[in-house]
Amino acid sequence: MPSEIRFANVASVLAFAVMALPVRADFRYEIAPIFARHGCAAADCHGGATGRGGFKLSLFATEPRADFEAITRELGARRIDFQHAEDSLLLKKPTKTVKHGGGRVFDKSSHAFQQLKRWIESGAPYESDRLKGASLNELQVSNDKERLTVIANFSKGEDRDVTHLAMFESTAPAVADVDEQGLVTRRGPGKAWLLARFSGMSARTRLNIPFPGKTIGLETGEHPLDRAWAAALQEQNLQPVAAAPPHVFARRLYFDLAGRPPTPDELAAFVAVAPNARAAVTSELLLAREAFVEAFQPHLKSWFVQPSRGRDPSRVGKALGKNEPLSNLVADLFQPGLNLRGDPRDQAEFVGSKLLGISIGCARCHNHPHDRWTQAEHLRFSALFRTREKDGQLALDPFFVPGEGHRPVQPALLPLSNISHKPGTSPDAVLTSFIVDGGHDLFSRNIANRVFEVLIGSALVNAPDDHRMSNPPIHEAVLEVLASHFKNSSYDLRKLVRFIATSKVYALASDPPDAESLAGDPALKYFARREARSLTQPQFERAIRSVIGHDHSRAADRRRGSSMMEADDSSETTSPLADQLAILNNGLIQRGLATKGNEVEAIFIFSASAEQALEELFTLVLTRRPRNEEVQQFLPVATKALSDSQARDDLATALLLSREFGSIR
Repeated sequence: MPSEIRFANVASVLAFAVMALPVRADFRYEIAPIFARHGCAAADCHGGATGRGGFKLSLFATEPRADFEAITRELGARRIDFQHAEDSLLLKKPTKTVKHGGGRVFDKSSHAFQQLKRWIESGAPYESDRLKGASLNELQVSNDKERLTVIANFSKGEDRDVTHLAMFESTAPAVADVDEQGLVTRRGPGKAWLLARFSGMSARTRLNIPFPGKTIGLETGEHPLDRAWAAALQEQNLQPVAAAPPHVFARRLYFDLAGRPPTPDELAAFVAVAPNARAAVTSELLLAREAFVEAFQPHLKSWFVQPSRGRDPSRVGKALGKNEPLSNLVADLFQPGLNLRGDPRDQAEFVGSKLLGISIGCARCHNHPHDRWTQAEHLRFSALFRTREKDGQLALDPFFVPGEGHRPVQPALLPLSNISHKPGTSPDAVLTSFIVDGGHDLFSRNIANRVFEVLIGSALVNAPDDHRMSNPPIHEAVLEVLASHFKNSSYDLRKLVRFIATSKVYALASDPPDAESLAGDPALKYFARREARSLTQPQFERAIRSVIGHDHSRAADRRRGSSMMEADDSSETTSPLADQLAILNNGLIQRGLATKGNEVEAIFIFSASAEQALEELFTLVLTRRPRNEEVQQFLPVATKALSDSQARDDLATALLLSREFGSIR
C-alpha cells in the first residue's frame, strides 16, 4: 500500500475517533488568522506564489478552504498527528522543535501554540460547533486607553473579541504606531488611521494629535469646501498661510484653466475686479473659452480613454467642448459590447482604477492582501468585458476560479451595492449604471479627487487609482464635499472646477514660511499652503508661444499632430532643467524671437525708456513688475537692448528659462 494512502487512512480513523469531542476551534476564524498574524502566510514565506519548503498557504490566509486542504490533506496528512497533537509537524516547525527555515515563530507557551494544539486534538475540523455555517459580517475596531480592540460580528448574531488574532497597521507611524498586541504609541502631531485586519476583512479608527502652539481660530466663510477645510485645520491646530498675491493667483488661474499665462491686458483686467470676486469672474470667463478644452482634454483622455479599446479619443474633446456630463463618457467609452480588444482583465482593471479609483489588479492572481477584492470577484467582473456571441453567451475559453472546480465564472459586477436591474437590461447599460450611480459614490469621489489634484497640485487620496481603507484621504470631509457637489451637479466638470477655483484652498500662497519647513512640511501635507508646480514640457512650450506671440499654440499643435496632448498624458516625469534644455535646444525660443513683430520686439520698439521696457517685459513673461534689485541688475541690459537685438533676445531668453516662468506658484 502506498505510504500516502496509508497515512490518509490513519488520519481518517483518528479523526473519526475524536469526532465525539467538543469542537473548540474553528479553522476559518480561529486557526487561519494565526498563520496571517505570525507571518506564515506572508508573501516572503508560505503565502508566496509557490509557497516555501513544499508548503503553500494563501496570501495572508485569505482562502481558508485551500489552506485547510493543504494542512490536513496534502502529503497524506503528514502535517497533523491526531494521536499526539504536540508531535504534529504543523507545531514542531514554527516552535523550531525540528529544523525550520523560517526560524522560531512562537513558543509552546504562546496562545497560538495552544490554540493550534486544541484544534488538532478536537479533530482539526474546518468549522466549530459554535460557528458552523456562520459568516463574518462586520469588523469593528476601537481605541480605548491607547489599546485597540477588535470585535468580529458574525451572521449568527455572535460578537467575538478577536484582538489576539488580528493584524495591525498605522497609515502614519510617525504620528502614531501600533504593535502586534494592539498597543498604540503616540509619536508626534498629525493624523493617523489605525487599521485592523482579520479573516480578509478590515476596519479602522482615526487618531488625531493636534500640532502644538496657541489654539487657532479660523473663519470658515460661506464656501462649503472652505468650511470643511477650515474645520480639518482647526482640529489639527494648523494655521493656513495667507492668500497668494494677485499676480501669482492670476497666473495660476490662467495656467490651470487656459493652459497659458495671462497677457498684460488680462492681468490688468483681473486686478481691476474686486478681490473677493476675482476668482469667480475670471474662472467664469475662462471656462467658456476653447482654451479650457485644450487645457483639460489631456487629463480626461488619461481617465477615460483606454488605448487597447480602440475608441476615438476625439470623443473626449467633443464632450468637453459641449460641456456634456462626464457620465456620458462612461456610457460611450466603456461599453462591454461586441468586438472588444485586449485582455478583458486589463479592461476591468482600467475601469476600476480610472473610473472608480479602486485597484483590483492584485486580485488577478490572488485575493487582494490590503483590500476587500477576491480573485473570484476580479474574474467575474472581467468576464463582463469578454466578447459575446449573438445569443449573449460567453465566448470560448472562459475564466475559472482556482480551487472551485472546472466551472466557468459567470459575469458579475463588483459587490459594491445591492442595486438590481430590470430583466433584459443590456450589459452596457448595467455597467454604465453601476459605475455612475450604482449605490456607491466611488465615481464621484474618484473624479473629484483627480480634479482637485489637477488644480491644487496634490490629491486628497494619494495614489488616486487606489482608494482603499488603508489609503484614506488627507481630509475625508473635504473629499465628501467635493464628491457631493460633483454628483449633485449631474457630473458637470466645469461646475466642479469653478467650485474649487473659487475656494480659499485654491487661493493659498505656495511660498514656504521658512527654510526648515521644506522638509516634512505639515502645512503642505495637510493643505494649509500650496506647493509650486513645475510646468510640463507641453505647458512650457505653449506658454512660450503665448508670451512671444509667435506660432500660437493651436496652430502649432495642428502642425505637430497630437504630440503635445500625448506628452501631457505620459506618466513619465522629467526635471525642469531637462525641459528647459530641451526647449532651448529645439529652437522654439530662438525662432520666435527672430520673427518680426513678436511681442518682445514690440515692447522695445514702442517703449519710451529702458525702465518702461523692462517693466513691460517682466509683466509679459512673469506676470509681475520687476523688484528693485531686479531693476538694478537688468536695467543696463535693457538699456542696451533698446538698440541691440541680441541683448534684447538674451534678456527675454533669460526670463523665459527662469525657474519662476517654468512653474505655477
